[in-house]
Amino acid sequence: MSKKLLVADDSKTIRRAVELTFSNDKEIELIFADDGQSALLMAKEKSPLAVLADHKLPGLDGYDLLAAMKQESSLSKIPVIILHSHHKSFDEIRGVGAEGGIPKPFLTDKLMDMVYGAIESADKAPAPEPQAQIIVIDAEFADDEEEFDLSFDAMGVKPAAPVAPAAPMRPAAPAMAPVAPVAPMRPAAPAMAPVAPSVPMRPAAPAMAPVSPARPAAPAAPARPAVPAAPARPAVPA
Repeated sequence: MSKKLLVADDSKTIRRAVELTFSNDKEIELIFADDGQSALLMAKEKSPLAVLADHKLPGLDGYDLLAAMKQESSLSKIPVIILHSHHKSFDEIRGVGAEGGIPKPFLTDKLMDMVYGAIESADKAPAPEPQAQIIVIDAEFADDEEEFDLSFDAMGVKPAAPVAPAAPMRPAAPAMAPVAPVAPMRPAAPAMAPVAPSVPMRPAAPAMAPVSPARPAAPAAPARPAVPAAPARPAVPA
């Protein structure tokens, strides 16, 4: 369910500033009026949760609008916030019964706090956290549109991207059958039986028996002297 906020101000700049202030809150529905008589008719027709009214509205100013609403039983419980000049303070006497006043120029976080507080008191619902950018508006020159640059780039506000329609959801797959609990596993047998300690090895025998020293060779026998040859016999004379 949307939460309607009636903004009664004859300045296009102020109306645009309020629109940017609440641009991130999709639950807030803004209703605009540029004079007091139109604002009173819109309040009767739309039944807003709160009204933001300028103190210098043409026709009925903000204080006169407040008084007219207090006389209507269907409107008397709607909280009204008066936007007043920075140089002219909130009129405590004429503003009796108002939710409060906020001077212009204003910071949007302060405006949001007051508006959400007023809506909460009327709707009895928790106010959402403010998420808009902080914007300083000097409403003293509201009639001079050239004094304000309300472009998204200048104000540091990114316009919300259009949301694509959601694709139809596929029917959910049937739930899986419950899985039976797994039996506990038996402890695994040891991979190998323990090995008995090996018997110490005997020392290896020497590769070869020690060789006994060779006996000295016997001395050779002395050679016998050669026998002298017999002298040749003299030849016999013929």
